[in-house]
Amino acid sequence: MAALTFLSVPRAQSPLDRAPPTRAVNAVFRVQPRTGFLVVAARRRLVAAAAAAAAPAASAAERDKPFIEEMRAAAMRLHTRDQDRGGEKEAPMEPPVDKWEPTVEGYLRFLVDSKLVFETLEAVVDRAAVPWYAEFRNTGLERSEPLKKDLEWFRQQGHTIPEPCAPGITYASFLEELSVKDPQAFVCHFYNVHFAHTAGGRIIGKKVV
Repeated sequence: MAALTFLSVPRAQSPLDRAPPTRAVNAVFRVQPRTGFLVVAARRRLVAAAAAAAAPAASAAERDKPFIEEMRAAAMRLHTRDQDRGGEKEAPMEPPVDKWEPTVEGYLRFLVDSKLVFETLEAVVDRAAVPWYAEFRNTGLERSEPLKKDLEWFRQQGHTIPEPCAPGITYASFLEELSVKDPQAFVCHFYNVHFAHTAGGRIIGKKVV
């Protein structure tokens, strides 16, 4: 315990004071540092330190994990091993349906519809009726021109290039409408279309070409 020494000074007399004047004296006060408040604060610090020490070491690594890794982990929980070697979902008991084998004709329809969809997405962000759509311009993900070149290559190989199918036309119209009525939903479609074609489109292309 620490000892503090104070010099008391005679206070001014008031009409109500009947006590005789006091003289200056030296008074010693004892200060007890372990007050209830300090004890509680110390206990809280101990609890916080114990909780931090008990936290798993992986938490720091998880905080530094890129967003795309979080997306992949979530996607793998929805895939079976039959669909992806990294899949975590348990395969259904019933036998799987026959695997789809693409044809060149079907692939051409896929490319034509995809070109229409990407033209629509690019037109929406170029027009930027919603101002922040402009942030999605010139991302390097634009696909309409490359798809046009791909279709021209198939035409030179002797294939007939079809017109867009009803599903492609319907979806493109839906995107146009959504871009006005629900911008956030439009951005979700914008992301998913690019993600699907970047990953799944390459797999389909390898099976055909």
